[in-house]
Amino acid sequence: IDIREQRRADGADTGDERRTFANGVWPDKIRREREAQGRICLTINKSRTITRQVANELRLQPPAISVSPSEDGDVAVAAVIEGLIRSIEQRSKAKRVYARAGEDAARGNMGFWRVTTDYLSPESFDQEILIKPILNPLSVLYDPAAQDSTCRDARFCFVYDDMPREEFLRRFKGKAETPFYAEGSTYCDGEWVTDNTIRLAEYWRVEEKAKKLLQFNNGGACW
Repeated sequence: IDIREQRRADGADTGDERRTFANGVWPDKIRREREAQGRICLTINKSRTITRQVANELRLQPPAISVSPSEDGDVAVAAVIEGLIRSIEQRSKAKRVYARAGEDAARGNMGFWRVTTDYLSPESFDQEILIKPILNPLSVLYDPAAQDSTCRDARFCFVYDDMPREEFLRRFKGKAETPFYAEGSTYCDGEWVTDNTIRLAEYWRVEEKAKKLLQFNNGGACW
């Protein structure tokens, strides 16, 4: 399945909205023809003002993760967990990350960030949890069969990045520069390996394992 073709069919962001936001509504071919004829290509872009308003509101009142205990939960434990999350947000400068994702969503219906880990320093084996931005929302390709608006029911996800060729050769010395081609796709051919960049893709998938749930006569249960 070509995920981006499916995204276009579903009316989701494929990059067209972002190009329109940046360059106006005129297609490149028509724009060039009109410019060659000395005719103007007038664009009155009202979306930029609205997008800036949304982004500025996020910067003034950024979202934050909160932890609430359930009915039988421990309030003190919830407060400790929320404090740990707040520390992660501060180290990650999460306000900027959230604002960037919100601006991307206002421009093209989608914005992403990721929760990941990284080493404290090049000399340490200790790791810390960080919230990092995904600068290109179009690089995130979720399972097109996902029904939830947040894609939390997705069965798989791709996240790709175009790395400069010199950096790829330095980091992955001896690895083959193999292009990827999906038969019938209008996107993949020629994008994975270019003169200047090589595309790397992360592949995340959900793996299920069958377990038997047992219920006892006293009402208890266990796997």
